Amino acid sequence: MGEGGEPLSVEEKNLKQIQDMFGEDLTKSVISTVFLKNKGDVAQAVDMLLDIHHDEEAIDAIRAMNSNEKEELQKKMISEQEKRLLERQEVLMKEIADEEKALRNEVERKERERKDADKAFALRQEELAKQTKQEEARLAAIKAQVAELTQKKVTINSEQLQKQEEKEKLLQQLADEAADQLKIRQERKAELKQLDVEEQKQMEKKREFLKQKELLVSRIVVGKALCTLGVRYSEKTVIVSWSLGKDLQGLPADWIGFFKLGNKDYRQYIKTGGKRTGTHHFTAPKTPGLYVFRYFVDGSYNEVATSDVIHIGPQLKLVSTLNEEEKTVSVTVTKRSGEVTTSDWFGFYKASEKNNKKYVASQYIGESDVNAKTFTLNFPAPRTPGDYVVRFFPKRCKYTNVTSSNSIRIENRDRISTSPFSLEEGRVVDLLVKFDIHSVDVTKWDYVAVYPLGKHNNDYVSHKYVDPPKKTLVVPAPIQVGKYEVRFHSGSQSKYVDCVRSVEFEIENRDVVEAKKSGSLIPVTWKIHSQPKSKWDWVGLFLVGTANTQYVQYKYINVSTNALVFDAPTAPGNYEVRYFSYHHGKYEDFRKSELILISA
Repeated sequence: MGEGGEPLSVEEKNLKQIQDMFGEDLTKSVISTVFLKNKGDVAQAVDMLLDIHHDEEAIDAIRAMNSNEKEELQKKMISEQEKRLLERQEVLMKEIADEEKALRNEVERKERERKDADKAFALRQEELAKQTKQEEARLAAIKAQVAELTQKKVTINSEQLQKQEEKEKLLQQLADEAADQLKIRQERKAELKQLDVEEQKQMEKKREFLKQKELLVSRIVVGKALCTLGVRYSEKTVIVSWSLGKDLQGLPADWIGFFKLGNKDYRQYIKTGGKRTGTHHFTAPKTPGLYVFRYFVDGSYNEVATSDVIHIGPQLKLVSTLNEEEKTVSVTVTKRSGEVTTSDWFGFYKASEKNNKKYVASQYIGESDVNAKTFTLNFPAPRTPGDYVVRFFPKRCKYTNVTSSNSIRIENRDRISTSPFSLEEGRVVDLLVKFDIHSVDVTKWDYVAVYPLGKHNNDYVSHKYVDPPKKTLVVPAPIQVGKYEVRFHSGSQSKYVDCVRSVEFEIENRDVVEAKKSGSLIPVTWKIHSQPKSKWDWVGLFLVGTANTQYVQYKYINVSTNALVFDAPTAPGNYEVRYFSYHHGKYEDFRKSELILISA
């Protein structure tokens, strides 16, 4: 807007050039505003209009939401707007404080300079006065001498008289120079006083500017709490009403702009004329979409209120139902207002999908349904379990939906189970996995994996590809103690997304270390299942209660046997044998023998 809030005029050749580029999406007022911001530079204006023309990300996100989400978004927008205003207030208050501090520092600096100048001037005046007195004394002495010489003139020859006259002339010249210097000092002092007065006036102007700026900030903050905007929409008219609180005084240059959501440039605007309350009818835009009204103070772009978001275009009600027998999703469409066309379409989506380009299926409105009050669409029911919705897209909204149906749930019919397949000394060696998958077609690229409970899908213990059409396979059981589950992965889906998970199962600790005193020896045997054997595994003999680094004796194991022998210690006490695995930690035992008593 120009001065007084009026849009600037644009040369017709520039206007036509830009309208040909962007079509009817950009009004003359939008183009004029961009020219204003770019000071009439056509190239810069076109660059800015290109940015505005393609900036639909915010619109896409909002239109993808249902009514409750939109309401939450509106609240969030208002909250963020209040936050931005508070941040703006803090920035402005900080600027005010910084400018006041700078002004105070400037005043103090000028005052110090003035005092220093006055002091220097006073000192110089004293010096000049002293010099003047000295010169006057000298001049008086010279005049006395001149008078005396005059009396003796008749007795002085002509040569001496000429010298005396030159001396008098020189003295007179020095006196004149001293008088000139005194006059210059006085004029300089007057100039300094005049500059000081002008600086004081400039500082007063800055203080007044800061006061006005602080007043504007206070009006914005108060206005945010006390100014409200209401909006109603019919097919051809959008009606906005405003009301200012008792603590906010309307100004003649206050104005209300009508904006497409996410755009910075208004499509239409009015001045309130300082009225505290009022109503105005705007012509409804032809382009469907989401719009808002914004209230600005005193001809500025300081926003104090935003209306609710309104949708311009056809208003539909969508109700989705699942027909499990026919394996379809039926959508009943009821037209509430507006007109639809065969270019308008519906998309079937996962409810969690935010990108409207990633639909599961889509349908355009049929010719027979354009004039119908109610009609029905049918989508194939998806096999993948989850929540789904149907979204409506008018042609002009591209991938920004304006209406969504209720969500329907596709239950997960996939099943997977595990049971022990082979045992060894009471320990499960292999697992039998049974699966029945409906959500995808089973192929040779699908696999079953065993996971520690709670681990991510790329952190499996073991895995095995399936062999269609068989619905069973055998996988190695984990050896480490803990809780586990089995998951089915489809090659047709993301690598680390599973279709179904089994009930958890537990691998129990069946590790055993045995040691008993036999004469002067202590034979030790073990059965370790939870860790792979290594030549770096070792067994230590310890006094009960001592640290794992305080062994009495130790030996590395022989991986080909499960036994070794310690010499019985001579010191009496309670002893035990501890087994240490290279894979478990050098000084972290994971199995101990029973107590070994050594008597005196």
